[in-house]
Amino acid sequence: MIGSRRLSSTVLWTAALLIAYLVSRLAALTVLPIFFDETGHIRWAIWISQGQKLDKPWQYGKGLQIFANALLFPWAHEHYLWASRAVAVLFGAGTLAATI
Repeated sequence: MIGSRRLSSTVLWTAALLIAYLVSRLAALTVLPIFFDETGHIRWAIWISQGQKLDKPWQYGKGLQIFANALLFPWAHEHYLWASRAVAVLFGAGTLAATI
């Protein structure tokens, strides 16, 4: 047909893989209890979102995610754990997409 395009099977498989990843990760995101390191990362992100300065959080392995959480937390309202884990899922989806 003129003017119609068909998606390649690679694009469909990639989209299906990303959708399956997101569904499997976002379902029941807060069922597991909060982990010890998550409390520190969430606390740092809250402090950064309030304008406080931290001494090199990237030395603890999650600098970029902590700053991304700090951007999100003013809108998260009391759902900091869900928001923090959702950001981690998005970073994981980016990593998955980069490997394809």
